[in-house]
Amino acid sequence: MKAKVKIHPSEALGQIDPMVYGQYFEHVEDCVYPALLDGNGLRHDVIDVAKGLQVPLVRWPGGCFADIYDWEDGIGPKDERPTRLNWFWGGTESNQFGTDEFLHWCELTGARPYVNVNMGTGSLEQAIRWLDYCNGTAETTDVKRRKANGRFNPYNVEFWGLGNETWGHWEPGHSDAKSYARKLREWAQFFRKVSPDATLLAVGSEGGNDPDWDKTVLRIAGEFIDYLTIHMYGHTTHLFDPDDYYATVSNAVSFEERLSSFCQVIEEAREEYGIDRPIHVSVDEWNIRHLELKPGASEPVLKRSSPRTLKDALFVAGVIHGMHRQSALVKMGCHVFFANGNAVLNVHESGVLNSAIADVFRIYREQLTGTALAVEKIQVPSVKLPVRQKQLESKIQAVDLLDISAVDQGNGQINVAIINRHKSEKVKLSIELAGYKLADSQVLYDDDVLAVNSLEEPNRVVFRDFELQENEGVVKLLPHSITVLQYRLG
Repeated sequence: MKAKVKIHPSEALGQIDPMVYGQYFEHVEDCVYPALLDGNGLRHDVIDVAKGLQVPLVRWPGGCFADIYDWEDGIGPKDERPTRLNWFWGGTESNQFGTDEFLHWCELTGARPYVNVNMGTGSLEQAIRWLDYCNGTAETTDVKRRKANGRFNPYNVEFWGLGNETWGHWEPGHSDAKSYARKLREWAQFFRKVSPDATLLAVGSEGGNDPDWDKTVLRIAGEFIDYLTIHMYGHTTHLFDPDDYYATVSNAVSFEERLSSFCQVIEEAREEYGIDRPIHVSVDEWNIRHLELKPGASEPVLKRSSPRTLKDALFVAGVIHGMHRQSALVKMGCHVFFANGNAVLNVHESGVLNSAIADVFRIYREQLTGTALAVEKIQVPSVKLPVRQKQLESKIQAVDLLDISAVDQGNGQINVAIINRHKSEKVKLSIELAGYKLADSQVLYDDDVLAVNSLEEPNRVVFRDFELQENEGVVKLLPHSITVLQYRLG
């Protein structure tokens, strides 16, 4: 199979913010305890891995949990912190991992913290006092509490999320768009008065599928916010239907279509309502979920404990490519989760295992930040595939078998990431990039699309140096693989 593309170094799509490679913590199942903190304190093995991955940003404490969370339960001496019912996710919450632990974790890893306040069961007063606890300098009671808890200097948390999935009937504080937008406007104004430099993120519609919600929020509160957020989840059924490869890897196509539409709605609303400030996009929650069909059940259920696979890695890369192409507006992403639960890392009592998607985040964070470039598809094969729209709903549409993202890193270097979605065929790809020569190449590949990293084979699914046998700009791509090429000027 042959293909040909041309990369245009002078045609910029946008600047890729490293925050698109951000991660996410929530107090659900074992994603905080013991993944981040155990009986010995913060897990420094996890911290070391996070530093190696250069995690740029983390959102906490959720998610749905954020809208039942009382931040005051999670500060002060640990033996005095209350244990509460985690009445959203079940079980109990010990509050041993709270504000200071999270912000200290971020400082140790170099990640920027993103705090989501409680707009469900919480009040504006509680939210402003949390802001003051984190960032305040005046000798208020909450600043004194922070100092008494061992932190003299302010944390200077920049990113504050106002609400979570407020459109969802399951969410505390659920409301219609107009009610949420009016509350958002009120809260945002006071956040601005207390902390003028705070970056505020507002709730966008579910999967970008409700433009009326998005336009209402922007019309009423757009002048006070910096980001509109979107949540998107893909699904794979290989736990009960092995023939799910193409539906999994093509799911990223639906993500990009919704993301593109979401960005267009924002730009149209800014123009229509005269909003002068830029409104960026955070893909606040995203991942691909493994569905399991239990014996006797008619509907599949979410299986958070099943390991990430090679085909999940192709999906993840595809979503990231979509964020690259929308980088004029998309400036942040929060992958769900970072540790345990369909996560980048599988954390167990004796150590940390990088999942099959970890190396995607590592390589892309290192080699694909900079200016996203236009890629002209001169000859790219496509086939009609079932593209999932929502959980198991699909529609048949043409899908390119190659997905290519090109990024100008500066200093005369352009890196190109290529996903070959074809399950069984190699592709000879001709890349036209005038004035540049191929200097290095790495490939993520395994014979088995369901390959995983395990305790026995912890490095089975990782990027490896690979000789592509380039000849006059033609490189040979392995099937179901991700290839990253480094080109240098001259």
